[in-house]
Amino acid sequence: MPKYYFKVEIMMAHNGVRQRTTANGRWLPPKALGHNIKWQQPGVSTPVFYHDGHATGPKNLPCNAREYKVYSIYHDQAVFWTVDYDATRKPVADGQDFDAANGGDRHPNDESDSESSSDDEELDDWRPLSFNPLEGNTQLISYAGRRLQSRTLLVQRPDQTWVPQCAGWLPKRGLVVTVYYDPEETKEEELQSYEDGDDGPIFA
Repeated sequence: MPKYYFKVEIMMAHNGVRQRTTANGRWLPPKALGHNIKWQQPGVSTPVFYHDGHATGPKNLPCNAREYKVYSIYHDQAVFWTVDYDATRKPVADGQDFDAANGGDRHPNDESDSESSSDDEELDDWRPLSFNPLEGNTQLISYAGRRLQSRTLLVQRPDQTWVPQCAGWLPKRGLVVTVYYDPEETKEEELQSYEDGDDGPIFA
């Protein structure tokens, strides 16, 4: 597996702006610039982590490090929303949270776990991740992707009975993940191959 660095920053929707929701009342992340903000504890810098191909731990970013990719992701009610850039620094798609003509919400079709919405519709907004449980496992490990079977990620085993939820995630909290690499030890093509699953499936 390739070696790489990464940092994870906390993101949240600005609490001073109107929330987006679907017709069924499901919360949606903002699209407008400035409506997604980062939170950081005062006086504490964001740690950087290093994966050496086998293990991961904190390590300073080398001076020659290059940015590979940035991902923004939100979670709410076991649904994950994502875009492949920093949503606190640029608008999502057209940057319009609401339809100016009627004041209504602008959102992708996400009213069920069906995959009825088109790719073009999703490109105009935050895109939902979806999941396929790995057959025959007892821990409910899942593949993550764009057009898979289920929009929600379950965390309990089949022999447990509590309500499905995502462990460790606060509702409506987001993350901005930035991945870096040292060109002296890793090629960008190696990271792309790893991301595409050429080195084996990546599990959620």
